[in-house]
Parts: sequence; structure tokens; C-alpha cells
Amino acid sequence: MIKIQMLVVVALTVVCSRAGALTQAQEEGRDANNDDIALIVLANKERAARNIPALIWSDKLAKAARSHNFDMASHSGCYQHENCERNALGEIVKAADRITLFFGYWTGMGENIHTQQSSPTAYHNGWMNSPSHRDHILDARYNLFGSAIIGAGQVSPFQNSFSTEDFAQAGVDPTLVRNIAGGAVVEGKVMVNYFHDQGLAPRSVTAIVGNQCLSPSLNSGTRSNGTYQASFPSGLRGCVPVRFEAVRDDGVVARFPYDGRSILVSTDGSACAPQAVSQQVDCAAPTQPDPVTDPGTDPGTDPGTGTIAPTEASFVLEKIKDGRESETYKLTVTLSGGELQGGQIRLLKDDLVWKKGPPNKGNFVRTFGFNRKRQGGTYSFTVEGTTKSGLPIKVNSPEVTITIR
Repeated sequence: MIKIQMLVVVALTVVCSRAGALTQAQEEGRDANNDDIALIVLANKERAARNIPALIWSDKLAKAARSHNFDMASHSGCYQHENCERNALGEIVKAADRITLFFGYWTGMGENIHTQQSSPTAYHNGWMNSPSHRDHILDARYNLFGSAIIGAGQVSPFQNSFSTEDFAQAGVDPTLVRNIAGGAVVEGKVMVNYFHDQGLAPRSVTAIVGNQCLSPSLNSGTRSNGTYQASFPSGLRGCVPVRFEAVRDDGVVARFPYDGRSILVSTDGSACAPQAVSQQVDCAAPTQPDPVTDPGTDPGTDPGTGTIAPTEASFVLEKIKDGRESETYKLTVTLSGGELQGGQIRLLKDDLVWKKGPPNKGNFVRTFGFNRKRQGGTYSFTVEGTTKSGLPIKVNSPEVTITIR
């Protein structure tokens, strides 16, 4: 399933150049900013109103979107889903091929592009007013999403603004959503998407704006699949940090951004970095920690702290078949640590769940194949979940490089 749509705009806009033009590496490598993330918040608001499961934010798809925005912005007159230049072999690089470079595990994909709009809301409204673009936003088969906006004049003096939304259908464990699918400040409103695939509603939803704790109310959808909203506080100046938390009825805490940092929102035109280290504001004491290791936490932390269970894991990757069309590998994960043996764990590869459930005598074995037409790359694996006693666990493998010849 591959669907791509562009919104045709006839008018041309001449803009002035900004100092310090972006490079492709800078644009692709940056963090997602508030305007980028606002697009998933608006998309999920539409989906919640129709009881469609929320899209999950993917940094890989967002990077693919930033790459395409830069490509269009750096080539005058290029407004298309294919890359603006052919590759070294003279071949046209289609949207599906480009997205695969950044996120190679989709079973279906779609893309919206648009140009010359002034805000995330304007981009979103343009797509929603176009039936083919609206179909992408409301397609229940898609569960992953990444988006980006590049401003006018950031790359070249007479360059328009562009926005790209990339959608993917892939095998994702719903618990990876952490129950907050997205959150941003949109048109003076603090908005956050809450979603639980089993219908578990939140006990509370909190937006931490600067040093203030807001309690957004349900604005669209249902309590377990809805968008919560509050007014942005007045009187704040400069680059204001914003992050989101939700406490489920079972006491588990969900956070966005997922890595614990904050989105920086400019209130007065100040140039802000996209994200920053999270500010320490205690809005409410959770009854149970989020089952994810806090950034920077040592996996060997004493279990008495209640943050992570003691365990070790070994990862062995070996090629077991070398065929004409593909290569097959076997990954064996051996776990130890006593209390872990009774726990529920998941074996993950990038954004995909490969195997989940209780370990078999401490081991997981997974075989997987690579088609020779597909690029290899650097991969890592994560075992995470909880023990019988409820302690969260998370063990990361070293990075593994697979080269397909």
C-alpha cells in the first residue's frame, strides 16, 4: 500500500533571505520542534473525533520529512514527492524509496506535501480540505507518523516554505505509545493527544508550561482516545519549555516527549532550540513510575529505588542462511537476573516489536531475513517490560552492523 498526495498551489511567493542558510545535515539532524509536532496533534485530534486510533510519533519518519522539505527548498521549482534530483545511477528516487532509507520496515506508506502556508494549522486545514490528503490523515491503517515544516528563505533567498507529513503502517506494540501520542502548543492552546488501545482512561492529564502545571480538559474524542486542551498562560516570555504527563487509572505515568526533555516554544519571536533538558517541576507524585528507564539511569541501579530491576542480557547475532535473494539471521537473547524470569518482556527492533511475552528459560530466539534489494545498516535491540513484582526493566544491546551484499 503506497499512497502519496501533493496539494497544488498556483500562487508564487517571493521572500527575503535569512542569514545563515541551513545545510541538509543540519536540517535532517535537528530535533523536532513545536510546529513539526503540532501537525501530529492536529491529525490525532481529527482521528479522535472519529474514534480512529491515534498515530504514533516516529523520529525516523520526521527525519524523512525534514529531508524532503530541504530537497524541495533547495531546488527552485521542485514541488513533488520524488526527489528533485536523480541518484548516481540516473534513477528517479520515489517517495517510498526515500522513506525506506530512514524507516525501512513499513508495510504501507503515504505522504502529504504542501507549500506556502504560515502555520501548522494552515497546513493542516489545507490537507483536510482536500479529500485525498484528508484520507491519509484519517486512514486507520496508518499507525506511525512523522512531519516537518521548513520556513521560507531558510535555504535560499527565494525559497518558499514547505511541509511534509509521512505516514507508515508497521507492526508496532501499542504500549510503545506511552499513552501520549503527541503534544504541542497550537494557536495559543496547549494540546495533548492521549490514547490507550485497551480503553484505559487517564486519572489525570498535565501540561507543564514553564514552571506552571496546567490541567487540560477533554476537547475532542473520548477520555481514552482524545485530545485535551488548555489555554497557554499569559505573561511568559522567550523560549518556554513545555512537556506533558498523564497518569493512568492503574497509576502508570506516560510522558511526552518520550525522552523526558521539553519542547521549547517561542512566545515573542525569539530563536529557540527545538528541545531542551526537561525542567524539574513536580506537579503530582505518581503512584507508579513509567515502565521506561529514565534517561541517564544506570541499568545497574539498586532495585530498592523502585526504578529498574537488576538483570543482564547477552545478544548473539549470527547468519544462518545466505541465499540468492536474501540473507537470514538468528538473534538469541539470553537473560539473567532472577526476578526477571517471571516478568513480561518485549524484544524490540527500532520501532517494531519482534517478539513479546514471557521468556523461555531466560532466552528469546528470533530469525529474520533481509532482501538483497534492501540496505543493511546499524541496529540495536531492546528487552523491556516488568517483573512479577512490578519493577520495570530495560536492557539495550550493543549496536550491530549488518551489511547486505
